[in-house]
Amino acid sequence: SGHGDVAAGLAGTEAPARSEDARPFPWDQESQEEVLRLRGLGQLTAEESKSLRKILVARRKTDPNAPMIAFSDEKTAKRFGKQFPGFAQVICTRMLKKEGSGNMMLLEGNPLGRRCVLVDDVIITGSTMVKSAQLLRELGATSLWSYCTHGQFTAEAWKPFSTGLFERVLVTDSCPIMAETLEKIGAPFEIMSLAPLIGPLFDEEAFLAAHHAQMRSAGHNASRQIRSRM
Repeated sequence: SGHGDVAAGLAGTEAPARSEDARPFPWDQESQEEVLRLRGLGQLTAEESKSLRKILVARRKTDPNAPMIAFSDEKTAKRFGKQFPGFAQVICTRMLKKEGSGNMMLLEGNPLGRRCVLVDDVIITGSTMVKSAQLLRELGATSLWSYCTHGQFTAEAWKPFSTGLFERVLVTDSCPIMAETLEKIGAPFEIMSLAPLIGPLFDEEAFLAAHHAQMRSAGHNASRQIRSRM
């Protein structure tokens, strides 16, 4: 879906440097050196990857400068929230029409003083995301980013995203015609290529290796089921 890449990119966002007399932040020097060592290895073992994730999650939980992941509704938060481990999250929801004519309200989290990244899988009209962004601004969010995998933006729905409400609007090139249009418009729109994610799927050697691994796994599961019935 591309959300993993966004999480990885946000994880790499560094907090502003602090004065020398301040306490090392957000972890001690030993942890910092370990992160640099692991990142310098390139290809990590499963244990090393687990260690790196553990440190980074701890960092996000203690760093007030880390981005806050925002969702426009509970359903989206449930689907994609787990893709952003360690990041604080804020969830909006639409009011019942009889209570607020479909306006947005805060359901969970506190965006006050935080940089928020609104995440969704697709933008069609974009009205819900724009209303959520306006709410987060009203509640004190210092800046707003938006990310979606599929930016369809029907009937020039991209225009409300270019009014200054969002600092950056990230979409992939899964909808190539619209991606080309947004790329020509420029800021705040930024296009992320899906080629690095999809390309390996078309590599014959990699495909065959994955296929054989899947077949071996299926054969192992089948034989285990047979043995369990004997």
